[in-house]
Amino acid sequence: PAAAGRVDTLPLPDPDAIPAKFDRFVMDETGLLDPAVRADFEKQMYDHAQASGVEIVSLLVKDLHGLSADDYAAAMMRQLRVGKLDVGNGAVLVVAAGSKQVGVALGAGVHLEFHDRVDSLKERLQAYADNYDACQSCPTGWSEQFFSAADHIRRDTGSWEWAIRFQSLDEIMALAAESEKKMLEDPAGYDPETDPVWRKIARIQGKLVARQPADRDGLRINDVHEEIIGGSAMEMQTADGKRVVLYVNPRVEQMMTAKLEEGRSYAFVARQKNTDSDSIQFDLLSYDAL
Repeated sequence: PAAAGRVDTLPLPDPDAIPAKFDRFVMDETGLLDPAVRADFEKQMYDHAQASGVEIVSLLVKDLHGLSADDYAAAMMRQLRVGKLDVGNGAVLVVAAGSKQVGVALGAGVHLEFHDRVDSLKERLQAYADNYDACQSCPTGWSEQFFSAADHIRRDTGSWEWAIRFQSLDEIMALAAESEKKMLEDPAGYDPETDPVWRKIARIQGKLVARQPADRDGLRINDVHEEIIGGSAMEMQTADGKRVVLYVNPRVEQMMTAKLEEGRSYAFVARQKNTDSDSIQFDLLSYDAL
């Protein structure tokens, strides 16, 4: 069948390639996507990136070049520089037209939101891949199906803030103390959605003292939250002795160049979970050794 729209050329996956920033939110090596539908979703993804910072790229490819679809998506996330590594606000969705394989790569921050819905994203992509032959005869409706996974991420990442708001633990703790005081004075009027620190991102420095803390009760580690993020709680300590819990999904360490080591000091980028004076907890997004 004749191509319905523009045909793009993607770079070959190469771990040694120098990453180059992508110039569009949709790339289609088949030319099958309906031009009007594609243009509409590209604009939606562009507007979402401008408003929220979250970058969502959808790829319809002919060949995975020997990789699994997930590994191909991860390779393209790196090579196309989708999202920012420090806050993990990127997503790459892949459909391999010929083999009908689908893949998803999510930055650490997006993965925190979608960790339990990756299968759902893949099901949306698979619905398109499984009907690839039908897609060629009625591209408009099936083009919309192709973008349903990207649209799902777009709709569910708009409410979170993706910039690093605080540059130290003391900075976020000072504002958290003010917020806690207001909450105690007026419990009925407290709204987490307007809390100035709730789920905001901070850069905090300290030494990783335990990958598997022994004093779980003292740190008030939340077993349910560990299950929710699909990872484990670790303990860090600041230079002035504050104990901090970091919930770490394995995806975070996979995205970084080296694993976290006990006894080493790091600059952590993390999303606030709890900043009570007796329980300081964050979800880790990235880190750099000091």
